[in-house]
Amino acid sequence: YVLDSNNLSTIDGSPILLFYNLSNLNIFDANITIDVAPITIAGYSTTGSRGNNYGQGCTYCRYLTGVGGFSVGVYLDNVNQSKFNNITISEFSGMGGGTGGTVDSYYNYNKGGYEYDQRQGGEGGWNVGLYADNSYFNSFENLSISDLAGGNGGTGGGSQSDSVGGNGGNSAGIYLLSSKNNTFQNNDIS
Repeated sequence: YVLDSNNLSTIDGSPILLFYNLSNLNIFDANITIDVAPITIAGYSTTGSRGNNYGQGCTYCRYLTGVGGFSVGVYLDNVNQSKFNNITISEFSGMGGGTGGTVDSYYNYNKGGYEYDQRQGGEGGWNVGLYADNSYFNSFENLSISDLAGGNGGTGGGSQSDSVGGNGGNSAGIYLLSSKNNTFQNNDIS
């Protein structure tokens, strides 16, 4: 299969390259240079809840602050015996974490005491240029992956004295999970 650039889904003119359960792809000359992550998986940017008394029997009495999702330039899941050549991936960031909650308290009957909502901001999401899961015998040549950043940590909630921002997310050029026998040549990650 040769990529037909006229039939691609795009975001701000950059292709969305997500492939699942395919073999014998020939993907080349793609440019994913964009300030918005083309693919974000899972994650949420919700704000920590206000304190609530949900009553006796409450097993989970509060909402947690959102953790940014997993942002990706090229996503491969069960892609085998394929070639990826001359692909540029750059300039986008991971999803930011949610804002921390308030300092309102509530009574947690399971623990027998008052608790506070999560006030720390949520962790920023991962950002990865090329992600491959369960993918074998692929060839990656002349990839240029640069200027990627993990998502910003969420703003802390509560008052200034007890407000703690979330940690920033991580970033990686290439992330392989359960993938073997792939070859990488003449790639530049910076």
